[in-house]
Amino acid sequence: MPFVLRSNPLLVAALIAPLAGCASLPGATRITEQPLTLSGELTTRSAVNVNDGSRYHSFALQLEGGEVVEVRQKGEFGSQLTLIDDQQRLVSGPSASGSLALAPPSSGRYLLSLSGDSARRFGPFSLELARVNVRNGGELVSGERLAGLLKSGEGNRYQLQISEPAIYSVRMNSDTLDSVLHLEGEGQRFENDDADDGTNSRIEAYLEPGSYQVTARALDEQPTGIYLLSVEKRALPAGVELRNGGRLEPNSTLKGLVGNSPLSYQLQLEQASLVTLRMSSRDLDAHLQLTGNGVEASDDDGAGEGTDALLSLVLEPGRYQLQASSVDSRTGIFDLSYEAQPMPRGELSALRPGQYANGMLRGNEVVARLQISRAGSYQIDLASSAFDPLLQVSGADVDVQDDDSGGGRNARVHTHLEPGEYRLRVRGVDQPSHGRFRLSVIERP
Repeated sequence: MPFVLRSNPLLVAALIAPLAGCASLPGATRITEQPLTLSGELTTRSAVNVNDGSRYHSFALQLEGGEVVEVRQKGEFGSQLTLIDDQQRLVSGPSASGSLALAPPSSGRYLLSLSGDSARRFGPFSLELARVNVRNGGELVSGERLAGLLKSGEGNRYQLQISEPAIYSVRMNSDTLDSVLHLEGEGQRFENDDADDGTNSRIEAYLEPGSYQVTARALDEQPTGIYLLSVEKRALPAGVELRNGGRLEPNSTLKGLVGNSPLSYQLQLEQASLVTLRMSSRDLDAHLQLTGNGVEASDDDGAGEGTDALLSLVLEPGRYQLQASSVDSRTGIFDLSYEAQPMPRGELSALRPGQYANGMLRGNEVVARLQISRAGSYQIDLASSAFDPLLQVSGADVDVQDDDSGGGRNARVHTHLEPGEYRLRVRGVDQPSHGRFRLSVIERP
């Protein structure tokens, strides 16, 4: 942390020296324009923070007591922001979130400093400063940014009237409070206290027209401090139809919208099938979880394409529950595809590609045999809800094993096999293990 003012005397001296005699400091900038842009550059000639070698740049500001000014950093530049008064006291910050609320206790001259987040951080930067209204309640409007002051644990309440269905992002930022946001209305309820920026809060949700209440509060025992509150709207693409729940039909694709809470879908299988579920999105990090009929499987990046999720497994007849969610709690549109291919049952003693077989583990090991008639890439799955399965595939020049690549605790081996017979050893991670299991083999491109 570049600005450790309370515990590093050398660092205090490095930062305060330019501010000594601040009352007579010439050239202090007043915020007369809205917004005001301040630009600078960190170079090898910039002042050095003696605790970590990072560089910093400072601006003298003339600020008025009782007003709140929001500082927002433009672009991507790893940094921390800090405000110091003319008595060499820390007023605001440090903040590494790219924004800082300046809330001077009295009118006077202050020093706003930007420090690189490491000794190797150099380059130009730009800051945008603008006054924001201070309001501890009342009506919230989409596109508005305001400041509030917390004085009690009950928090401040605002009314948000939604007239157009869209994705709405409500943010609460503070460098003095561990913030908590609540959003409630029209049968929906959301809460967040740990967004991307540590103690800041963010709720993203798809909201239908109606009345909502936003509550800004803090986890602190003595919640007193300034925060910034904003509401932004993101409209849905034209022509998009959403299905945020219900029964999935085989060999189909739908679009959904997920945010802070998972969405639930149902699958109904009349015969054993190889089921493939894929969730892809440009907006969020996708996650799928499948339960039911003794099955527990999940995935967040098995599709092998960035943040997409993929589940591919053999399921027996029955009803299953699928949850689609966002790993990073972001709100966004996703595509969910569902394919079901009938899968015949085979025998553990002579299993072939395109088949599955059930078995019972009683103790240390069960050995199944796999017959391969042509060279290719094969996926072998071992699933069990009774024990943590461990699968070993051996034969010819192959000897591989796995215990958790099949989603949840299930095992999966994906490897090239030449024609011949292979041994599939079924064991539990914990020895001995007991319970039913299912082996399946499919050929992959």
